[in-house]
Amino acid sequence: MASPVVRVRGVQETMRDLRRIEPEIYKQSMREIKAAVKPLQAEAQSRVPTDPPLSGMAHSGRTGWSKRNARVGINTGGRYSKGGWILVKIRMNGAAGSLFDMAGRGSAGSTPQGQAMIAGLNARYRAASRAIWPAAEAKLDKVQRDVIKAVDRAALVMNTKLKKEWI
Repeated sequence: MASPVVRVRGVQETMRDLRRIEPEIYKQSMREIKAAVKPLQAEAQSRVPTDPPLSGMAHSGRTGWSKRNARVGINTGGRYSKGGWILVKIRMNGAAGSLFDMAGRGSAGSTPQGQAMIAGLNARYRAASRAIWPAAEAKLDKVQRDVIKAVDRAALVMNTKLKKEWI
C-alpha cells in the first residue's frame, strides 16, 4: 500500500505561479485534483453509517448524528502544516463524524462514559479510524497517481506558458 504522504518538490511554487499567471488553468487543475480524490471520499462516506452509530448520538446537538455532522470532506488548494505544504486533505466534517471515526485513537477514554462510548464503537465497527483510513487503504494508490498526473499537467501548462513568455 502507498504511504498517505507523497512529497513532490516544486508543487507549491508551481501552483502558486499558475494561480497568479493563469487563474482559470489553476481552477481547472484544482477541479482535476478534487475529482481524483472523489473515489476516496465516496469510499470513506460509504463506511459512515446513516443511522447514529450509538444510541447516545441520536439528538440534534453538536455531537448529534445527522447527514451534516457526518460528512467526509475534501480540502484542496494547499496549506502549510507541520513541516510541509498539503495539497489535498480528506477529513470528517462535524463533531459527530470525527467522534465516530477517531474515538479511541489517542486514549481508551478518560471517563467511564468515554470508555463505554469507545468500547461500543469498537465492538460494533472497528478500532479508530473507522471510515477514512480503511477507505485510504482501499483507494490511495490510484488517487495518488491521479493527483500526481493532475499536478504534472499543471506543471506542463505552467512551463509551456513560461517558455512562450521567454522566447
